[in-house]
Amino acid sequence: MVAVLFITIGFFGYVALHARLLHSGQRLEEKEVVRAATDFYEALEVGRVMSGSRNSINGAAHQEDSALENFYRISSSTKDTNTSWKLNYPPEFHPGMENTMELSPGVYREPYTYTWEKR
Repeated sequence: MVAVLFITIGFFGYVALHARLLHSGQRLEEKEVVRAATDFYEALEVGRVMSGSRNSINGAAHQEDSALENFYRISSSTKDTNTSWKLNYPPEFHPGMENTMELSPGVYREPYTYTWEKR
């Protein structure tokens, strides 16, 4: 009878652990979808800055940094913005596009380049 009690406790512990692992895996997949959408959105915005566009893909103006010339801050958050443009892009990024992470990376419109001169 004691052995059955220990086996039952072990079984319920295993079931609880398995349920937690399944839940953690699902949460990780949800975060990866949002992260992929954030990376995709940032890449689109960086491309727009580098090509000379003054506006974000959602129509807002890019924020130019007052301390640095040709340096722009990109807001990766799509909350409270028009995301109808996303239909033109791959469908795997659509589910996470409304929940992109709120980051503020910066990009130079004209990247700094190194040059070496031979003497």
